[in-house]
Amino acid sequence: MHPADVLRSIGGAQSQEPRAGRLQIRARNQRITAADVEHARTEERSIVRTWVMRMTVHLIPAEDYGWLTPLFAERIAGYSRRRLDVLGVPAAQLDRAMEAVRRRLAANGSLTRGEALAVAARSGFEVTVQTRTHLAMLLVVEGHACIGPDAGRETVLVATREWLGEPRRRERDESLAELARRYLNAF
Repeated sequence: MHPADVLRSIGGAQSQEPRAGRLQIRARNQRITAADVEHARTEERSIVRTWVMRMTVHLIPAEDYGWLTPLFAERIAGYSRRRLDVLGVPAAQLDRAMEAVRRRLAANGSLTRGEALAVAARSGFEVTVQTRTHLAMLLVVEGHACIGPDAGRETVLVATREWLGEPRRRERDESLAELARRYLNAF
């Protein structure tokens, strides 16, 4: 069994802490190693870490990215934008930062989270402990970036289309029905 098969059968694995996601897969199939999971995520690109259910990072099959992420993206992005507004980040400042990071990401193909934050800071975005998470979250949930391979202990953001190709979309009702089927099968 492949890590993507395990994830499909359980409806995704919570992976806010990357080791927890790997462990959830390995607990369901003892032949799969942590290295197998990372190979599937970073070399095969058959699984992806992204913000979805419960506004937390999950491991999901890459083939599900195009239909699963839109179910949650609007809610997560709305939350992050409202939170940034409460933190005093003007919408224009956020828009400039997002555009600057998108341009750099398109030119480079990948950026460490620190590099992305430095680009945002140069555009006038105030990077703090609280604002940095929301900026990264918005880049991912709005489809500009995926969480790619790690560089040591640092997260790397990769351009979504380069990393996963063109996501396969579905109608919302079809996506909700598939999510319900997977949830009922898993639980």
